[in-house]
Amino acid sequence: MTLPPHPIFSADQSRPRLSRFGNRTLNSAIHVVALSQATVSGNEDHAYTGRKLDEGKTAREAQRRLERQVTKTLWRTMRRDETRRRLESGGVPEGVPFSARG
Repeated sequence: MTLPPHPIFSADQSRPRLSRFGNRTLNSAIHVVALSQATVSGNEDHAYTGRKLDEGKTAREAQRRLERQVTKTLWRTMRRDETRRRLESGGVPEGVPFSARG
């Protein structure tokens, strides 16, 4: 059973409460990567942060969205590496139906 995020009301703004759970070490590492990428001019992440600020997002919201992008990239890289290692070891990649396994 999943509950919706608890709203926070402050002045004329209403927004969901963010979860502070999870792997704090991993979250900290992702934060440091996103922060360093956002401060180096000339890369895609710096431009992404600039676009979010131009859209009217606060610096904190832009940073949070960049962290989410870094997390997605990290996850895709890990999944791709896992699939490559399974194929190299002679294993079957995840998601292949039994009929196609031979």
